[in-house]
Amino acid sequence: MPNRLGGAAEPQTCGMWAFDSQEISIHPRTSMKRGATRTELMNRHCVVCGGEFGPHLKRCCTDRSLVATATVGFFKKEKKFFTLDGTPLTQRDLEELRRVETDDSRTAKIAAAPQRQSEQGEPGTPPDIVDTATLHDTTVVPSLASPLPPGKNAIWCASLGAAWERLAAFLGEPVQVDGVDALCADLNRARTPSSYLPIGDWYAAAGVARAEWVETIRREMRVTFPNRPAPVLEVDPENVVAFGYLQCLFQFPHAYEDSQEPLEFRSGSGGVQPVRSFGVREEDRDARWELREQVQVLFGGPFDRGDEFALDLCRESTPVQVVVARIRKGATLSAGVEEVEARSVARPRREGVDGLECGSVMLVPNMNWDIRHHFPELSGRRLNSSAWAGKPIDVWQDIRFRLDRRGVALTSETRIYTRGMSHDRYVFDGPFLLYVKRRDATTPFFAMWVETPEVLEPFGEVSGR
Repeated sequence: MPNRLGGAAEPQTCGMWAFDSQEISIHPRTSMKRGATRTELMNRHCVVCGGEFGPHLKRCCTDRSLVATATVGFFKKEKKFFTLDGTPLTQRDLEELRRVETDDSRTAKIAAAPQRQSEQGEPGTPPDIVDTATLHDTTVVPSLASPLPPGKNAIWCASLGAAWERLAAFLGEPVQVDGVDALCADLNRARTPSSYLPIGDWYAAAGVARAEWVETIRREMRVTFPNRPAPVLEVDPENVVAFGYLQCLFQFPHAYEDSQEPLEFRSGSGGVQPVRSFGVREEDRDARWELREQVQVLFGGPFDRGDEFALDLCRESTPVQVVVARIRKGATLSAGVEEVEARSVARPRREGVDGLECGSVMLVPNMNWDIRHHFPELSGRRLNSSAWAGKPIDVWQDIRFRLDRRGVALTSETRIYTRGMSHDRYVFDGPFLLYVKRRDATTPFFAMWVETPEVLEPFGEVSGR
């Protein structure tokens, strides 16, 4: 979740803490452990990647991800983390800072408050939530292995998998639902959420929906995500509730340019609609080298054959990676992700030629939507598991997603209840795959196939209006 790292001579800030980029001394405070009477010169440390002041800091290290460090003690030296005035930071403080390091005001995540509308047309108030039952060309699939519906956009998010895994743990056995054995098998054999979800940015729980258990979920959500409203869950002591939540807020170190011309997006059926886009424009063909270096061409380009390509929109981002790929539609999202990952690894790396070349153009469609989906594949069917066998289940998922020149913003919440082109033009003007994952994981936590412009921002319409 990167932002630009300031010059060495300029003051750096870390939320409410500020310090010079040069080493400085601090004075011990009364809140420090008695006896810690000597503190060495402070340094800078990135709470995201662990880099230290100097050559180990990367482009992903931001002014918000940096804290002050010092070596404390006479004989037994120990590295500690501090605010500027010497107040120690605990491991929990560091984890919270890592989680919110891209939040300018440290008071709002995208699920808690709208982003400000700027004169340049940057993201504004999130759109109203839309039920997918009212959409013609867009649906949400329950697993990466679910078949992609013909002629539609298909969206998947891992908050369902997180809730499902906790439901299985509560039941003490894999979740089985009457009549959908194959889908249950897909969900039950999915990877453990902690292996691929963004660290510190997800939560899941399951139990009997008594008032005290529901309040436990709400309380833990308030503690883990203090800037997000607590979830609203049904209380029913005769039934079970499973809840899953994840979020990802990611900023490009260098914001791309908004295109002032419409991108003519051609859907899989051949229809054309002008949409908003961002990237490296025709007028930037011989400029904006920082943007060209920011992109990594995973495959495609002047040294590859064929008309398919895939891009990493920020090569040095950590822990999140955003990939867009113009490939032929696969049978499932999983197949598409696996193809892109395999072709990316197989492509020979040529030093200095995996960015955007001089004269290259890249245009990616904007997205800004908030949807709610009721899974008909699961809802109304009965559990075949443990003491709760025979209970019908109800499965809902909310997904809020924004992709624009500044980065990616994602929140998703799942509730499960029992009831009774040419190689120098990387232009995404037709169906494409998009996924977001931890850079060190093979499974994404968000993926979608864009088939039609229903989920894209129409040209001439400003986000949030």
